[in-house]
Amino acid sequence: MKTSGLDLTELNTLILVLKVMTAAAWADGHMDARERKLLEQMIEKAHLSAARKASLIIAIEQPPSEAEINEILLELCQRAKIKEAKQAIIALTDKMIASDTKLEVSEIEFRERLENTLNNQGKNFFQALVSQFRS
Repeated sequence: MKTSGLDLTELNTLILVLKVMTAAAWADGHMDARERKLLEQMIEKAHLSAARKASLIIAIEQPPSEAEINEILLELCQRAKIKEAKQAIIALTDKMIASDTKLEVSEIEFRERLENTLNNQGKNFFQALVSQFRS
């Protein structure tokens, strides 16, 4: 499965995209049935073993911590070098955020954080991390 610059048949890329979408789903503090269904459909469409699919389904049950979100964004900066890949990640995130039909401020903030991180290739992200450790 290829999505504009993202090869979702590559396991690490698929898992990363699922992590981003999971973080987007949990950005408002909960995951509703529509968001869960969208993630489960992505997992089901992937060419993975039943055991791997089951482990991914379990992984989406809990919201990622702030540290996990930082790791996801860092990895995105390393992987999403081309414009099409960045656009695909943002489009998938928009689809996730829109799936519950309620737009929360926290979802907008997550999306802006994601887009800023991707567009700045992590410059602001790394600066923010450094300032967190200095305080």
